[in-house]
Amino acid sequence: MRLRQLGPLLLLLALPGAAEQSFNVSVWPEDSVVEHGGSIWLNCSHTCRDPGARGGLETSLTKAKNKSGPRWMAQELVGIREWLSAPQCYFNCYGNVTCAVAHITTYRPPERVVLEPLPEMELGQAYNLTCRVLNVAPVKHLTVTLRQGGRTLHTETFQNRTGTGPDNVTVTHEIIPQRRDHGQEFACHAALDLRPHGQLLQNSSPAVELRVFGAAEQSFNVSVWPEDSVVEHGGSIWLNCSHTCRDPGARGGLETSLTKAKNKSGPRWMAQELVGIREWLSAPQCYFNCYGNVTCAVAHITTYRPPERVVLEPLPEMELGQAYNLTCRVLNVAPVKHLTVTLRQGGRTLHTETFQNRTGTGPDNVTVTHEIIPQRRDHGQEFACHAALDLRPHGQLLQNSSPAVELRVFDLPEEPQLQTSLYIEVGTRAPARCAVARVFPAVGEARFTLSFGGESLEITVTTSGDTATALGEVWSPSPGQHQLSCTVTVGPVSRSAGRSVLVYSFPQPVLEIDQPQALVNRNVSVTCSAPASQPPGTTLQLRDSEQTLVSGRQPHLQLTLTTRKGDNGRQFTCEGNLTLGSRSLVKNTSAQLIVLYQPTLDESGCPSHQTWLEGTPQQLACEADGNPTPEVSCSKDSQVHGPGAVQNVTRGHAGVYRCSAANAHGTAGRNVTIHVEYKPTMDESSCPSTQVWLEGTLHTLACEADGIPVPRVPCTKEGAADEFGGERNVSRNDSGTYHCTATNRLGSMKRRVTVRVEYRPIVLLLAVSPSDTVPRGANFNVSCRAEGSPAPAYRWTVPPAPNVHTSADNSTVSVAGADRHNRGVYVCRVSNAHGQHLGQVRIQVTDHRLIIAALIAGAAVLLLGGTAGLIYYLKSTACKKGEYNVQDAESSAKATCLGRDGAVYGIQLTQT
Repeated sequence: MRLRQLGPLLLLLALPGAAEQSFNVSVWPEDSVVEHGGSIWLNCSHTCRDPGARGGLETSLTKAKNKSGPRWMAQELVGIREWLSAPQCYFNCYGNVTCAVAHITTYRPPERVVLEPLPEMELGQAYNLTCRVLNVAPVKHLTVTLRQGGRTLHTETFQNRTGTGPDNVTVTHEIIPQRRDHGQEFACHAALDLRPHGQLLQNSSPAVELRVFGAAEQSFNVSVWPEDSVVEHGGSIWLNCSHTCRDPGARGGLETSLTKAKNKSGPRWMAQELVGIREWLSAPQCYFNCYGNVTCAVAHITTYRPPERVVLEPLPEMELGQAYNLTCRVLNVAPVKHLTVTLRQGGRTLHTETFQNRTGTGPDNVTVTHEIIPQRRDHGQEFACHAALDLRPHGQLLQNSSPAVELRVFDLPEEPQLQTSLYIEVGTRAPARCAVARVFPAVGEARFTLSFGGESLEITVTTSGDTATALGEVWSPSPGQHQLSCTVTVGPVSRSAGRSVLVYSFPQPVLEIDQPQALVNRNVSVTCSAPASQPPGTTLQLRDSEQTLVSGRQPHLQLTLTTRKGDNGRQFTCEGNLTLGSRSLVKNTSAQLIVLYQPTLDESGCPSHQTWLEGTPQQLACEADGNPTPEVSCSKDSQVHGPGAVQNVTRGHAGVYRCSAANAHGTAGRNVTIHVEYKPTMDESSCPSTQVWLEGTLHTLACEADGIPVPRVPCTKEGAADEFGGERNVSRNDSGTYHCTATNRLGSMKRRVTVRVEYRPIVLLLAVSPSDTVPRGANFNVSCRAEGSPAPAYRWTVPPAPNVHTSADNSTVSVAGADRHNRGVYVCRVSNAHGQHLGQVRIQVTDHRLIIAALIAGAAVLLLGGTAGLIYYLKSTACKKGEYNVQDAESSAKATCLGRDGAVYGIQLTQT
């Protein structure tokens, strides 16, 4: 976006009110000159305190490198070919955009200065000298000078030229050649003066010799040097006069009104010192007589007085946006036509004034005035006046400046905001606040005057951001309308605000109860009244906490009532209401009615049943209603317990307590039952850790717990999900470890119980090895295997013989070298605490071989059958491990009686 497109937007953003945070933006150099096609660095800076402030440089010129730092950025502009450009620095501070404009002038130096060739000239005829300066810019800064030798013939400036681009300049000057001009050199000098922002660029044409014809043979030239000179007032100078006469007797001198001092002379020359020169413009004349012909040459001496006193009048404190004059005075300076006065703001030129049209030669006082309209960015800037007496090329450039004067700009764009209550009570103080925003240059510059009713108030001034606030207090001892005024001054700017305040009188209403403490069922009068207010118009209300009882205007209201218990502590309020405009003022006075009555004890204050938790701190809750407050005591078993006493609860606290309440007007009594609850407990007596049962009998898992509320005690066998519930016919499968948990709402307790189910013994196996028919002399064993709980004891009944032996656990009988004594029935009898069981086998001992053979054959058959049976038996019973129900088998039809007394059975075993 081009600068001309961005300009209106930036202007709108920079208007007052765009943001509260004002700040300055500056650009350096503000005014600069750059050769056409050259480059320059511009530095943009700001005073914003926002660390996030962002900005840039808006221009149509070509940008190259850039740099940045805290509160500044720099941009290089290259290839500058616009003859006049105005890049714009801008920054955004808290939403407020401020900008600064740089002015860049592009120049082209006077590289081609051409003095047109001079023709041969006739003495006394008029001719034109013509000088051309080609392709130079800006022309308004150009000065062209035509010179003859060291003397200036003509000077021309172009300050009125408005064009900015390059141009060709032509300067013409008419001359009438004299004899003395013959052989003189003429030249054209061009000076492009870009100071103070640039250089002084100079160039001259080649010199051209003038040839003059028509002079007599005895003509000669007289010259004086310096032809043009400047001398400080009261100073001195040497003038050198010379001639071209060939007459060795030529004589001459210097004709002048000035004071002569020393002199010197030589062939064709003489020199004279002039001192104490006080004439402001003088023209001493050199003359020589050559063969009777007198020729002269004139010197021009200008006397000057430097600008020693340059005074910039003091700057007043200025209001933002108002017009003011800057006035500079340069005193006693001469010659004024060579003076240039420049008013500067910082490094920027505000105004330049020259005096080329002044004709006076003596000293004079010069006054330069320039109007300014100060802006916020001008605050704190330094202004100075610069005077330059330019006596070149014949003298010096004499310069002087006034001391810098700082400009202070002030602004109060907003009116003060005055705040206080519109209504203030007589004798009371109310805060008054006067605030003004967007104070410039700083809130600390603001000065406040706050008055009430014509009296100045003591104030405290605080600042926040760009807002200053004055705080004071207003009050008045008398009612009526009073004026509150606030004046804020910053520099020359003042703003005022005022408001009217009504001071009113509104006395406190009065509430009276004729019997503040009354017995129940007595008549009591309540009166509400208020003194007169100013302005008048107070209305009254008499109310309690629930409703308005009576209302009306001054002077008073009255209410009569009969006291009840519920009126004890009843709050009465006398309310006065005064309306001032749209505001309603309210004042209250309150009083409490006390009703006296005898004590009562009820369920709400003294519950008849209370539950405590063992081990916790508790107090007996029993409160009585009565006025005065009754004294309450409770007792149990002739021991008094104070209701407010805290005690650590034990089970002994359970029971019935008798509570009594008493005051000056009577007594009351009530029974209170305390229930003490505690968490479950179990021990060996209530839940034995080991329990022994007999298989086939009815049992329940007996575990009880102590606790209130009564605990529930479920028991679960390890590895099982179901509880052991109720009474059941137990079997050996019920043996194991059980976990019993007692629970009520206060907690739980666990106990581990081991259950062992015992059962009667039974013979599982009675076996003979190698067989029950034994050859004489052979060895055999009879083994008995049984089970039972507790483990059964073994006892044998065998044929008596010395070669019979039993094993250590008595379960096996061994016979070595069997004979006839070992024939018979072998009985294995097993027993424990719950009963006994037996098994028997018959052993045959054989002698004859035939019999042996037959027996062998028979035995083989039997052995085969027995083996098969045994195998079947072992597979079906003996080789199966597990629990067997012997008792049920004895009573079944499958049991076979083996003994005469019916006590021995052969049993087909079945696994349970």
